[in-house]
Amino acid sequence: MTIPTNTIVYCDANFLVAYGARQTKQPEIQKRAQILFAQLLGNGCTIAASCLSFDEAWNGVRMEAGPKKIKSKTRFLLNTILNRFGLRLINSGGIEFSYHDVLSDIKNFTKSLLVSPKFMIMQFPVSQEKTGINKSLDNMDSFKLKPRDAFHLSIIQLSNIGYIITRDNNDFGNRIKDSGINIIPF
Repeated sequence: MTIPTNTIVYCDANFLVAYGARQTKQPEIQKRAQILFAQLLGNGCTIAASCLSFDEAWNGVRMEAGPKKIKSKTRFLLNTILNRFGLRLINSGGIEFSYHDVLSDIKNFTKSLLVSPKFMIMQFPVSQEKTGINKSLDNMDSFKLKPRDAFHLSIIQLSNIGYIITRDNNDFGNRIKDSGINIIPF
């Protein structure tokens, strides 16, 4: 897909994590994300994300660190298999890192994005906050989205952004294909 120069491109949290997490379980995806980020900047594009994207990305950075400790190998392996199908055990057999445990990684990740002059934080446009909330409800209904995804889409729509980078093509990407937003997979 060709992206016009000087375009604003909204980033889903999975792209941000793939681009900037210090530890990653899929280095080939991280490399693709870093190449795409560089191509967009080289094309004069502005990379955009919302506070909601950062909330989700910080959790992603924590999850990429893996389990802090495995209490039950059997439950942990079973949960790993279930995760491939979008399922998980309540007691996964592992103890995850706390946000405090990985706070240094989260800070470095955030700084690596914020230092770029072509990176911007987006929210609902000023004076359209109520419209944004209502638009999110409409998007939940029209596109059968989860609340967080509906908020992302509303921010994109109200900010007149035509592109989003995401790896969530099976759920979010497929659901919004009729919204007029172009999906950039990586």
